[in-house]
Amino acid sequence: MKKMKNIKLTAAALALFSLVGCSDFLSEVPDNRTQLDSPEKISELLVNAYPQRDYMYFTEAMTDNFGDSKRIDLNDLTNTKYFQFEDNQVADFDSPSWYWEAAYSAIAHANQGLAAIEEMGNSNGKLNAQKGEALLARAYAHFMLVNVFAQAYDPATASSELGVPYMTSVESKLIVNYKRNTVQEVYDLIEKDLLEGIEIVGNAYKKPGYHFTKEAARSFATKFYMYKGDWDKVVEYSNGLGDFPVKKLRDLAEDANADGPVQQQNYAGQHTPANLLLASANSAHPYGLATSRFGVNTELQETIGKKLNPYDKDWFYSRRWQQYYSNAAVVASKFFMYFIYEGSNTTSGTPYTTFVLLSNDDMYLNRIEATVMKGDLDKATEMIAHFTKLKTYNYAASDKNKATKAKILALAGDASEYEPFYGLSGDQQKFVKYLAEIRRREFVGEGARWFDIKRFNLEVKHVDLVTNQEFILNKKDLRKAIQLPSHLTQYGVELNPR
Repeated sequence: MKKMKNIKLTAAALALFSLVGCSDFLSEVPDNRTQLDSPEKISELLVNAYPQRDYMYFTEAMTDNFGDSKRIDLNDLTNTKYFQFEDNQVADFDSPSWYWEAAYSAIAHANQGLAAIEEMGNSNGKLNAQKGEALLARAYAHFMLVNVFAQAYDPATASSELGVPYMTSVESKLIVNYKRNTVQEVYDLIEKDLLEGIEIVGNAYKKPGYHFTKEAARSFATKFYMYKGDWDKVVEYSNGLGDFPVKKLRDLAEDANADGPVQQQNYAGQHTPANLLLASANSAHPYGLATSRFGVNTELQETIGKKLNPYDKDWFYSRRWQQYYSNAAVVASKFFMYFIYEGSNTTSGTPYTTFVLLSNDDMYLNRIEATVMKGDLDKATEMIAHFTKLKTYNYAASDKNKATKAKILALAGDASEYEPFYGLSGDQQKFVKYLAEIRRREFVGEGARWFDIKRFNLEVKHVDLVTNQEFILNKKDLRKAIQLPSHLTQYGVELNPR
């Protein structure tokens, strides 16, 4: 893969985010491939088996969470390209090219670990924990790649749709031509790695939040099977969380009065019970959100923060925004960004942001969706009430009975635009839409909405409020499969049709 240049930002520019120059957040491990001769060394290698760059910025920018602030003085080329649903081939911070590179780098580390385990021999399962982590990391990176760079999974088309190359071995040749597996082939290989890895992965890490644990693996499994429409599996893998978990979901009241940096660190904190898998990525994600014209504008801030609450109150999200320019886009207070300086006497260096990749909140919403799809709307109503009370500003015990089935159906309104491959009944359709709206609010800024737009075949319309020009991403738009880096054609990789 093409080696991409690190782009430096000045500390002054990043001071908007109360950044610190602390290298403690990253565990830089030498990739000493010739001496992988112990469980400890393999574990060190697998620190790098997770994508260390960000997909969230460019996916979020193409959703209905992005509007126009009309701040033409903050125009940015890549921000504008995403808003207009144009392909971006610039290898820059938080771009598709950067994420592609990072995901396959992670896969290469996972494959190197698996090769070392095979060479050492895994008698009596002494390397099971490392093998489980490597398999899950490989499955996760491919899962993200296929869902970013291919169309959403649909069993009717998956065997003919272009997926991504699924890498299962260490590449030893200098020049290799790669073939894209179909979406179905990629999903089958992900499932194979997932099922083998989930059985043997452990929990014994120095920093478990940055590795696949058993719970993180189960959360990943619920997402994988939800995208496939296998609702029994979603329920099965979320059984440990249960229908009404206590002290495992993110309670937004707990740090409601804290300032922005504290909320950011708590949201992506290793010791926050809701968080199951974190990543420290070479990313300027919140900087890009805060300093560009297109993002969460005033109208969307009102929509996301105050509408569709089942208790007829504001969401806590309405009080967790940060704004760095008057009348510009706002940023959810959840991205802790820090700065690695090049030296003790310099103001330049590299930004990193801590992201939540898997969480109990995500797994619980998957479980609710599975409950809806299995036809138990009464239980789903109770589960929605349980989740949303933790996200509702000024929730009181007297509000308990307000979140009813009738209320949810009324708030959802017309849901006919939701058309997943598996089909929905009338009330199911409305519940699924309402859950998607909850997910939209809970994970605003994190790109989650993009994957719902794809799997539900939703249309997105962006409007340039200065020129009144409309940009529309259709329900079955080819651009929903984000374009691969163009340089891959020299390795025989076919680009997405346009």
